[in-house]
Amino acid sequence: MRTAAGKRTPTKANRMDQGSWEGVIGRSILLLALVSICVMAYAFENEPTGFRGIPWGSPPEAFPELKKIADIGGWMVYTRAEDKKEVGAATLRLLHYQFYKNQFASVLIQTTGTANKKALKEAVVQQYGEGNQLDPNIDQWLWEGQKARIALKCGPPNDECSFRLSSTELLAQHDADRKK
Repeated sequence: MRTAAGKRTPTKANRMDQGSWEGVIGRSILLLALVSICVMAYAFENEPTGFRGIPWGSPPEAFPELKKIADIGGWMVYTRAEDKKEVGAATLRLLHYQFYKNQFASVLIQTTGTANKKALKEAVVQQYGEGNQLDPNIDQWLWEGQKARIALKCGPPNDECSFRLSSTELLAQHDADRKK
């Protein structure tokens, strides 16, 4: 249908076509948002709120058994003498508790050797489910949750593995502080 000036006027069918495309786009965006929320809410099993009895955000003074070994750029690093140096069947080479701005923010675990690499990966998967391996050629996995983030990276030499379990809130605070 055309107006007196020769321009097309939208018909009901044209409006419906436009509306249906807008509806498809709107529904697609809504679906993506819902899927993202579901994925974030259930990112991995047994999402931790701390490590070995130390909740995220706790000050080191609340745990007198901790011994400070380093202070590096706002991060304080501690160990515990009585800590079991194992995760599952993996023997740990290193176990450090890391505090950012006097709040428990992260734990770093390292192992060496093929048997420990396999045992650590098995223990982590058993506890938290399968992580995301972005590249099948690299022994690196990531678990992302609302409260915690886990990164496991293994490689040469000697099949060394580094496991970091961190508070997502305190990592975000650290990142924001670095940008200032």
